[in-house]
Amino acid sequence: MRQLAGGWTPRGLRRLGLVGLVALVTAAGGAVATNYVIASQIVNSVGRISGAFDGLDPAARPTADPGSAQGETILAIGSDLTPTPGDTQGGTPTVLPHHLSDVIMLIRLDRLRGTLTVVTLPRDSWVEVPDYGRMKLHAAYPLGGPPLLIRTVEHLTRIRIDHFMVIDFARFPTTMSLSDPDPAAHPAARAGIPEEELDRIRRQHQVLRAVLTGLAQDPKQKPLQVYRLLEATTRAVAVDDSYQPAQLRELGLEASQLRRTWFLIAPIKERGWENDQNVIYLDDERANALWQALRSDTVADWVAQHPTELLAPIAP
Repeated sequence: MRQLAGGWTPRGLRRLGLVGLVALVTAAGGAVATNYVIASQIVNSVGRISGAFDGLDPAARPTADPGSAQGETILAIGSDLTPTPGDTQGGTPTVLPHHLSDVIMLIRLDRLRGTLTVVTLPRDSWVEVPDYGRMKLHAAYPLGGPPLLIRTVEHLTRIRIDHFMVIDFARFPTTMSLSDPDPAAHPAARAGIPEEELDRIRRQHQVLRAVLTGLAQDPKQKPLQVYRLLEATTRAVAVDDSYQPAQLRELGLEASQLRRTWFLIAPIKERGWENDQNVIYLDDERANALWQALRSDTVADWVAQHPTELLAPIAP
């Protein structure tokens, strides 16, 4: 079982017990009751991260937009690397702090409209890290853990982070990640992201798509598939300990009832060099418009004006 930074270890679930429970509740109450069971099991099984918001000054943090009171923003980080046999701690495969920031995403849930927006922030983005100066975005996590990364992203976007999440993408089945027949056809490839990095981002998005699609399916006839999805999710995800059980249960139910989901990459201007480091410069004008859309829950309008910014699903 893999242990991630923060000291959490996801707890496994007994296959027959959960499959039986899903089948029993589905037969008795249908898909709605089954989704409630799924959400409850997620609440009881995901890992917890302590101290994610320690030391943050409330007065210095962005304020929530009054028009988006029903929204929620999650800063998600993680890794899609599989440790080598030698990368262990007490016999347990370990993902190191600098690997955990291989993946950095803003996830915005708009409850009023039933939409979800996932924006990947390229790890090599050249940004201001509070108290440290300008450096690559992913450097903030090993320097100061979740609090410093949260401060950095809030400083960059002026979006208030409500919760923090760690996702171990390598924990999900490989069937959730398919090959892309033409990654260079996507606008992000032309914007300066190397093809290899773009492919990784789209694979990560594909995993999230698969989870959301699985949660939205009627599980009446496929309790084993429900179990496998649930097991993969609970083993791969940890959240900050301020997430109350009722909030997590609500999040699980909402994820199964989304109307629209958008996957994006923060707008990029170009690549360049800083102190012998190959870095990414974000396009401030386009990025600021996106941050404002996320703050005000007007992403639908932003997407309508910038349709080529969307990342298409990976083709089977």
